[in-house]
Amino acid sequence: MKRQDIEIKVDGRTLSLKGERKQDREGKERVCVASERFHGIFSRVIDLPTDIHSEKVWATYHDGILEITLPKNGGSRTKEFRVEVR
Repeated sequence: MKRQDIEIKVDGRTLSLKGERKQDREGKERVCVASERFHGIFSRVIDLPTDIHSEKVWATYHDGILEITLPKNGGSRTKEFRVEVR
């Protein structure tokens, strides 16, 4: 995945993740008997135990691992932001 394929939103006590895993295709057609890689659109909504300070949310994406830092005790405003690549 690429960072532009990931969308993260924080709204009060809710963390929403959306994205799309795109299928890798080379220039030539290949016959594939089996594939272990999944592709398509995904979304997850996670209820958090406390309000999050949405202005201080931090996310990094490196080698296929998404890490999100969510500081407690913030306002309940919705904010959308970009994921940074290390």
